[in-house]
Amino acid sequence: MPVLLKNSAETGPSHISDQIPTIIQRVVGIFGVVLMMAGIALALVKIARDPAWPSTVDLSLYLDAAQLFAQGQSPYVFNGSQDPFAYPPLVAALVASAGHLLGYGKLWIIWPCLSIGCLVGSVLLLRNFGRIVPDEWLLFLTGILLCSRIVRSDLYHGQINLLLLFVTLLGLRSFLKFDDVRGAIAWAFVIVCKPFMGVLIFYLLCRRSWRAAVLTASIAAVLFTGPFLLISNPIEGVRGWLATSAFYTMLPAAARQDHQSFRSLAMRLFGENPYSVPWFDAPAIIPVVGILAAAIAVGIFLVAIALLPDPTTRGEPSDAGRSLTEIGLTLGLALSCGPLMEGDHLILIWPALYGALLSARQSPIGGLAQRRWRLAAVTWSLALCAFALPVTVPLIVTPDWPVLQGPAILLSGRNGFMVLLACLLSMYALTASAVTRRSFEQN
Repeated sequence: MPVLLKNSAETGPSHISDQIPTIIQRVVGIFGVVLMMAGIALALVKIARDPAWPSTVDLSLYLDAAQLFAQGQSPYVFNGSQDPFAYPPLVAALVASAGHLLGYGKLWIIWPCLSIGCLVGSVLLLRNFGRIVPDEWLLFLTGILLCSRIVRSDLYHGQINLLLLFVTLLGLRSFLKFDDVRGAIAWAFVIVCKPFMGVLIFYLLCRRSWRAAVLTASIAAVLFTGPFLLISNPIEGVRGWLATSAFYTMLPAAARQDHQSFRSLAMRLFGENPYSVPWFDAPAIIPVVGILAAAIAVGIFLVAIALLPDPTTRGEPSDAGRSLTEIGLTLGLALSCGPLMEGDHLILIWPALYGALLSARQSPIGGLAQRRWRLAAVTWSLALCAFALPVTVPLIVTPDWPVLQGPAILLSGRNGFMVLLACLLSMYALTASAVTRRSFEQN
């Protein structure tokens, strides 16, 4: 009996220590749920306390455009009090349809609630691609996202980035399951909502997914042109859309401090505008920067996507981590090197970080590919760190930007520089994975 008691005493502490990781995970999970509820409450309470909401936020642009569209008029109207509606008319048509039930007032709180559901759904979809951490930690990370100032602002203003992220992931999941029709419908929808997402078609072409690319382009063309035909003067509608699109991509609006593509940064550095004191007035430099950035983006894209073999063309299973990274890289290049990148647009490239982490986890331990994937994941984390900040941080997360001058103008392009660097390192990791795969096949 004494021996048994001794053994029990010796194994007791060891048994308790074995339970510590499980206890920590449970605490983390509970804390994550608390953060999620707090983030949701903060966003919805702010909406409920604003007596003028939604007329004071971006959602009012959709509602006003929907009312005009429902009357057969062009939804693209300029006035001095607010920015114009710039989405293709499909968004106005969808909002107009919902408006018959919801009206114009506070019932539209259902819109941010839908976005919350899309955020949670996106996390679950990413988990479905492959696990990188236990579920409790995913709950914790989701809670941090819902408490971040950028996401709460997105919910308050009624943006559609979280919806588009969810649908983009649905489309990618469908393509990886060889369901081209569902994938094409999903990606066509996001392309019509934000036309710069059309780079996804070029991604499909470079991956030699001809059927998927043709289906996506065809469905997008129908969804884009169809609603224009419901306007009494379709030509006027097309001209209005082109004019409002130009408004956001040209001076002075494109020089706003929250627009952080290289082209927007060049406008703040070398063009007269209300948002910065330029280093010197040389507007001719701006298109040169735009062309150079586009050339860099095309070069990275070709090396990372078009020139690397796709395992699925040889009947091998798809690499989910690599696919997520490729989508994030494609969209990251389009944003940082394109005409416009607002801070909340970075929501659309979250898959790149998850894909890099998943690829690092699945790479041979200690190998070249794993080291490169870890480096890429760290850089994506730095590029997306603003989504972990719950409060205002100058030049990173702030509602009111000062007139920039001197080195602060360069700092306003932080997102553009970090996203481009993350894309470069992701290309670096993708090439290492290709080398590792070829070595494995030869052996």
